[in-house]
Amino acid sequence: MNDTTWYCPLYAKQISEGLCLDINYERLGYFKGATIAEVTEETHRREPEISQTCESCPNQPLR
Repeated sequence: MNDTTWYCPLYAKQISEGLCLDINYERLGYFKGATIAEVTEETHRREPEISQTCESCPNQPLR
C-alpha cells in the first residue's frame, strides 16, 4: 500500500499520491473519470483554474 501524501493547493490539505495522479491524468486527458467533477464539487473550482493550480504546484508529479 502506498502511503505517500502531498500537500495539494486545490484541496488545501494533504492528499494521497494516487488522488493527485488521478487528478492530473484526468485533466491531461489520459483517462476519463469522475475525479475532476469531485474536485469541482469539493473545492468549487473549475477548469482552467484546476489546471493552472496543478501546473504551478511544487508537488506536481508529472513534470
